Amino acid sequence: KLIYDSNPDINAIIISHPRYSMAYAACCCDIPLDNQAKEKVRSLKRYPFGTTVMQPELFALGIDGCVGAFLIENDCLICYGRNTEEAVLVTREIERCAKQLTVM
Repeated sequence: KLIYDSNPDINAIIISHPRYSMAYAACCCDIPLDNQAKEKVRSLKRYPFGTTVMQPELFALGIDGCVGAFLIENDCLICYGRNTEEAVLVTREIERCAKQLTVM
């Protein structure tokens, strides 16, 4: 609710636990985004475990035109967009990059 209230452009938020992205979250590592993903996601911020509960204002204040998602260590992937389709696209792009680099 805090994200929606502070960011009128955001109309969809997806909190997910995709397999390959969660491998990076468990390792407390950043997911490297390729150029294709950067066009759609912009960037991905990583926050420590518990941030979603202990400091929710970080998300509302940390959202700007440069950030498309948050990876919460040992927890989840939070993606958002102007609509559901955009939030799903961001989620898929991040997972594609995580899978591509994990499977190698």
